[in-house]
Amino acid sequence: MIQSDPQIADRAAIAELNARFAWLIDHENGHGVPELFTADGRYGYEGHWCEGAAEIEDFYARRRQRGTRKSRHVFTNSWTIFESDDLALSQSILTLFATDGAPEASASPVCILDYSDTLLRQADGRWRYRERCVTPVFGRMPRLMEEMPAGALSLAPTARSPSAGRVAELR
Repeated sequence: MIQSDPQIADRAAIAELNARFAWLIDHENGHGVPELFTADGRYGYEGHWCEGAAEIEDFYARRRQRGTRKSRHVFTNSWTIFESDDLALSQSILTLFATDGAPEASASPVCILDYSDTLLRQADGRWRYRERCVTPVFGRMPRLMEEMPAGALSLAPTARSPSAGRVAELR
């Protein structure tokens, strides 16, 4: 007998959140990305973190100042584990195609990155990122957070994210 997944709607909502994240970066230059996070959400990698909606917005504003960018963020191999009705851990792989300036982008990926997420269901029922931790796997990861002026970003005490560690434990 095939059993239905009681969290199928939640899984679909989290997949839609990931797709929206990619769409906003690729087609809206990051406008709207902070709304995908909780008010105190964290987004970063290797000890470099944007903490809270204002810092995430500042990150994308600074990214837009760099000029024209063409990108496609392709998320695959996503899976989610529910810790409770309102807390989920998720893992996905990003294959990034991107170029800066006017030239045409190559069909070769710039890099492949692991994303480890902690997600919280909000009072309105929508899932939001509490934390997105990016880990480079292949290629050169864009180091945009490190290029920002000192004080523009928070530095975590360790390079390893709590959600990345927890997701790794659950594999």
